[in-house]
Amino acid sequence: MFLVLATEVLLLSGCGFTQPLVPGAAQSLSPGSSQDQVQGESFKAYKVQVVHVFCAGINDAYAKFTATGRATGPFPGKFTANGVWQRSTLFRHNGWSLNESFTITSGVNTVVGSITGSGGTPPNRITCRQFGATSVLQYTSNDGSGAASTTGIAEGVLGESLL
Repeated sequence: MFLVLATEVLLLSGCGFTQPLVPGAAQSLSPGSSQDQVQGESFKAYKVQVVHVFCAGINDAYAKFTATGRATGPFPGKFTANGVWQRSTLFRHNGWSLNESFTITSGVNTVVGSITGSGGTPPNRITCRQFGATSVLQYTSNDGSGAASTTGIAEGVLGESLL
């Protein structure tokens, strides 16, 4: 799950020229770059706050959350996340979704991105206070995109990985 950058200077192509990326310098890859430096990043938070909840019936839920914790992987440091999860069975619609934005601060580097997912019958337990584990998520960031997974959001704990 973790990747370690083994070089001191990476070269990026863009706009017809090569630009060095030096760790410790405030810079990041362009969106849509063929390089994916954030792959292998993991987030862990132990003080997740569910800040708004709406529940209608036993299977319908809408919750907003915030989280702050530790990022490990290519960009170790602090991460913050804000998001919404929901599940609905209203009007014969059985679906779920997760939409989250995150920021990683690693030294002078900043990675900004999102994690999203949705589907029909939930692959996990979704209630007003918890979002269960799933690996059917996607991430996008200023440093790459790909698959994502979560161990869930429950009892104040969040765990996520950018695969």
